[in-house]
Amino acid sequence: MIFEAIMGLIPRWAIIIPLLYFGGYYTEAVLQHIEISREITAFSSRPIDRLKFDPKDTAINVDLSGDEIGHDLITLYNVPTVTRGGTDKDGLADVYRLKPECKPDQAGTPSRSDRNEFQRRSLVFDSCIAHHRETYTRPIVSIKLSEDGTTGNNTMAANRIVLTAPDGNHVTIDNGWYSPLSWFPMPIIGCGLNDQPPAWKCVANFNHDRIPVLRSANGVRSPTAAVAQVLGLEGAL
Repeated sequence: MIFEAIMGLIPRWAIIIPLLYFGGYYTEAVLQHIEISREITAFSSRPIDRLKFDPKDTAINVDLSGDEIGHDLITLYNVPTVTRGGTDKDGLADVYRLKPECKPDQAGTPSRSDRNEFQRRSLVFDSCIAHHRETYTRPIVSIKLSEDGTTGNNTMAANRIVLTAPDGNHVTIDNGWYSPLSWFPMPIIGCGLNDQPPAWKCVANFNHDRIPVLRSANGVRSPTAAVAQVLGLEGAL
């Protein structure tokens, strides 16, 4: 359009349209990225909250969406016992432990190396994880994942991990992602049908980047590593 205006093919005042469009877009994008950089700096400087945890006497209980965290606590952080979904009315729980033949040797190398990536991250499908239904009455640290929408200027998805100790003390870990405007202004326009409740939902927005919160702070690169840090477990990734 600028070239056409210079050549006299369109009125020169028409240049103001793309200038206002791109100028406004990139001004907002820059402001969002600056705000996020400040949040990352502040987040990284916070002291790490801790919960008292003795893996020899206390189990971890994860909700149904915490399958990957529970699995990695067993295989990467040597947590002896993880339960999943709590106990039923009869006091029975789904209890998961690492099989003896899969425990690391003296060099720290797992005895089994034939697990694929899908199996490696699942309590249910990893053949090295033993599953039992049993009565479990020892202390439990509960781990729950929650989805709370967005916060701030719609630049952070508030996905949190809440750890609760047997004494009621709890620690909340931000596990969402920052979502600033993308540096490439791609409009997203469309409609879709939601299932619950059935309704059409239309969206008119721009493409956003995704910057994981945990990968931006304290060198912690995964939800499990953040949980292990709070519990004081060795070998945090």
